[in-house]
Amino acid sequence: MIEDRPGAIDWATDYDLFEATFREDPYPVFADLQQRCPVAHTERWGGSWMPTRYEDISAVAHDTEHFSSRNVGVTGLAGRNPIDAPPITADPPYHTEARRLLLPAFSPKAIDRLEPMTRAMSADLAGRVVARARSGDGTADAAEEYAQHIPTRVIAHMLGIPQEDEARFTDWTVRVLQVGPTDH
Repeated sequence: MIEDRPGAIDWATDYDLFEATFREDPYPVFADLQQRCPVAHTERWGGSWMPTRYEDISAVAHDTEHFSSRNVGVTGLAGRNPIDAPPITADPPYHTEARRLLLPAFSPKAIDRLEPMTRAMSADLAGRVVARARSGDGTADAAEEYAQHIPTRVIAHMLGIPQEDEARFTDWTVRVLQVGPTDH
């Protein structure tokens, strides 16, 4: 059993996914839980259950009779989120309808059309990270300055959002996904 960390009494019965050391390195917690308690539970953040093994997560995901996708988070707060994001937060038959609407935008041909723009954008972002690292103290944050921009810019492009609005779109996305569960 791993040692208790600040913010959690026992990760099997009182986990806190917002706890700083867990966010920085969750792997020891998951490794421990997979061995001794493959489905953890907590009353924190509105209460939730968290399967930790692939087999259990897959079984839950495919058992739409007993489990719902309406609340996809591992905190009880996600169910109170007023934002509906089908097909992720939808159950059959609505899930199938929502997925059918989205599939053309993610077909192999549609994705192939995005590749040149995505490659150019990725090269530009990588160049900016390198330039900043060379002009500063020799460091850069690749996650913040490179990786987080790629999915947001591609999705914004697909939605027709102008690149000059990327900062606003990124801010909305981050707030909905990261802050939304704890601060509506």
